[in-house]
Amino acid sequence: MLVGSAALLLAVGAVSSASADTAECSYHHGHLPIHHEPGVMKAGHGCKKRLPVAPGHKCPSCTRGTIDLPYIVIPTYERDLCKLTYTLNSIAKHDRHHNLGNVIIMWVSRTPMSAFAAQIAHAIEHVARTRHVTVRDFQPQV
Repeated sequence: MLVGSAALLLAVGAVSSASADTAECSYHHGHLPIHHEPGVMKAGHGCKKRLPVAPGHKCPSCTRGTIDLPYIVIPTYERDLCKLTYTLNSIAKHDRHHNLGNVIIMWVSRTPMSAFAAQIAHAIEHVARTRHVTVRDFQPQV
């Protein structure tokens, strides 16, 4: 059974190999082009922000002094596009301090993602202004 976009799966992943002192992110708030590749749509700009580990927290000596932001991974299909739009707009509006990382949307449907490209582009429009968004088409594997 497919899990809808209402259920967010947060997966911890490395954002990039930025230095630990990178604290602020710069975002482009104008028109963002959506780049199409076979089976992939990309939009927005990545964030290299990292969260510092609380002072006094005991970490092994091999651990870095910062924590990478968690990716937001959302599986979706054609019946979830409205919920996807609502969820992404909520992330863009309520995560002002960027405690969450970039967004990965997994298209899990027997219908190709290209049939809904305009609706997906509309869904990612607002959140792509604040973070990088990647949409992967898993239709061939379904």
